Amino acid sequence: MEIEINLVIQTLEELRQTLCRKEQQEVYREDMLRREIDDLQKRYQASKHRCEKLVMQVSESTRPLLKQIEANAGCRGQSYSHNERLSQTLSRINVLEARCFG
Repeated sequence: MEIEINLVIQTLEELRQTLCRKEQQEVYREDMLRREIDDLQKRYQASKHRCEKLVMQVSESTRPLLKQIEANAGCRGQSYSHNERLSQTLSRINVLEARCFG
């Protein structure tokens, strides 16, 4: 009977040690996961900041292009107006030439 009690005590001690090791492993694992979460949150914030910065840079870099497009559109409008006036003047010249020489 004493042997059985010693076996039970030994088994309990082994189980306690196993439980203690498992608890330590889980504490370590939990700590590693917390660090990983912290690292991922920092990386996310850095990525978000870079994205916001890129959006601002795109906006700033397209502003001169938009101004140039607007200026070109204005020039095209002026060119059309000049071409229209030239066309009308040529038509008048043709009419006058026809009257004079015709």
